[in-house]
Amino acid sequence: MSITTLNELNLKFNVWLQEYHKSIHSTLEMSPLNRKSIDKGSPLKQIPSTTNIDEYFLLEHNCKISSDGCVRLFNKRFEIPDSIVGTKVCIYYLPWNKEYVLAGPEKKIVKPLDTIKNALRFDKPQRGLSNDSDTNTCNSTNSKENDHGTK
Repeated sequence: MSITTLNELNLKFNVWLQEYHKSIHSTLEMSPLNRKSIDKGSPLKQIPSTTNIDEYFLLEHNCKISSDGCVRLFNKRFEIPDSIVGTKVCIYYLPWNKEYVLAGPEKKIVKPLDTIKNALRFDKPQRGLSNDSDTNTCNSTNSKENDHGTK
């Protein structure tokens, strides 16, 4: 028996789904429908539909700044602006989009290494602007005051 229309497919799927929800599952030792009816937990918090959910899926990885001011991730080198060689920085990335990489507590977007620009970095060096090597690692807090007396 072949299905020729979308309505037929939807109808057959709904019949199958009703049976599925009523059948006993070995791990639950009851049907999913019964399990849902006895659940007294609080409902999940809803987020606005306009929220960018990518932030919830970011993975973290601590990387050491190499001598060229880059970190290596996914067999690629990413430039870390204003970095100090030898320090560690927390890198954030999405597992399904390895081109979207963020660095540091400010989560600044970092880009793959531009080899030509990197070769010319000694013409006008700009590295070493930060003095605190531990503030860029994952899950660290910085309670030092800045030059303006604020945190």
